[in-house]
Amino acid sequence: MKSSKPFLPWWKSITWRIQLWYGVALALAIAAMTIAFYRYEREHQLDRLDARLADLVRPILPQVAPGGARNREGPPPPRQRGEGAERRPRGPGGEGRPEMPGRKVPEWLSESYWAVAWDPQGEIVYRAGRPAPDFVAYEEGRIADELRTREGHRMMRFMGPGRRVIEVGAPLTLIEPQLRQHTRKLIGVGLGLFGGGLLVGWLIVRWGLRPIGVIGRTATEIAEGDLSKRIDSAHASRELHGLAEVLNTTFAKLEAGIKEREQFTADASHELRTPLTVVIGQIQQLLSAERPEQEYREGLLTAERAAQRMKKLVEELLLLARLDEARHAKRDPVDLADVVRTVASEMRGLVAKRDAELKLDLQPAPLMGDRDAIVRVVANLLGNALQHNPTGVSIRIWTRKGEREVELGVQDSGEGIGQDEQKHLFERFYRVDTARSRRSGVGNSGLGLSICDAFVRQHGGRIEVKSEIGRGSTFLVTFPLNSSS
Repeated sequence: MKSSKPFLPWWKSITWRIQLWYGVALALAIAAMTIAFYRYEREHQLDRLDARLADLVRPILPQVAPGGARNREGPPPPRQRGEGAERRPRGPGGEGRPEMPGRKVPEWLSESYWAVAWDPQGEIVYRAGRPAPDFVAYEEGRIADELRTREGHRMMRFMGPGRRVIEVGAPLTLIEPQLRQHTRKLIGVGLGLFGGGLLVGWLIVRWGLRPIGVIGRTATEIAEGDLSKRIDSAHASRELHGLAEVLNTTFAKLEAGIKEREQFTADASHELRTPLTVVIGQIQQLLSAERPEQEYREGLLTAERAAQRMKKLVEELLLLARLDEARHAKRDPVDLADVVRTVASEMRGLVAKRDAELKLDLQPAPLMGDRDAIVRVVANLLGNALQHNPTGVSIRIWTRKGEREVELGVQDSGEGIGQDEQKHLFERFYRVDTARSRRSGVGNSGLGLSICDAFVRQHGGRIEVKSEIGRGSTFLVTFPLNSSS
């Protein structure tokens, strides 16, 4: 039964977050572009309006020149040039619209434009077109701004003949239709760009995050039991390549750990089955019929040995389980040479029983570690050298202190171990030779060297073996030298 995925709100989606920020940035960019184009078009329309105002100034200049006809309400009448003087033709549209030589006066006397002129005393000498706004007034002194915009009007002011001030203007409503049309176009283009940009951004984000989905699906398949699946890191992007490699390494370790636990469980069950079978068999045999006291005694002794072996195996399994959970060992001052002397003293009986020759070459080798664990390592290595070799074997143990690490060596002159077997020595439940493992009369579980390896790795060290058939074996253990030592 598939587990239902928990509901997550849209704002917790990476895709939506990226798309949201992208949409905000895109909207701001389009808004800025639209405002810039609008301002450019507005300036362009104002420039065109200014050009029209400038064209309207030229016909006014003769009208406001000193000595010319004054007309406060409209254009002046034609001037008399004495007897026989020619009359200027009237401009189109009625009286008072003079024409410049060779050029018609623009049709500016309408509802669109206005013009006002003042003499140096501030008296209006000319007025034409639509009524000027109320704020238009004479200003004495130098003209600071020839072009200006005020209260919805565009105005042009300049100094004419005889220091007369001329001002023409028009309402900005003249350019509003063009600006509205241009604004509608800009809004349409902006909305199109925004919609298209969101669509393209969505596709890019979906395509960019696709490898993450592949990683998620692969992890799901692994979680469902397919431990052989791996992420294709070769085709992953640069940003996800490192993540894919780390996950593949994690998956590989997970697969190896699960297989190791499965194998460990199977081996432990097998190892426990044998002594349990012996105990149950002996009890059933003794209960099947009346027997002499001696047979009862021998059967119980056999069952006890099997139970002792099973007890030792269970203790070692529990120890390995604790070592698997523990990541770091205790840190107490320990002298490796002192540990070897203590172990050698405690195992004098076994050394004598095996008729072995034990040589100690010990130099002070202080380190920070768990004394009980290091004692277990030394005892296991010395016990293996005694149990897995013929009687009379020669064993040499030494300790050294280097610049960065301390060293423990256990060398024997026994039978040696083959190259193929050396690769599996530290695997759990591995035995080099079943017959050799029982020389001492005590069953070997195949966990001793695994426990040594676990203890050494817990201290940050390493354990190695060098051996040749017929020339003995050497186990070399190195521990990091702590500065506190």
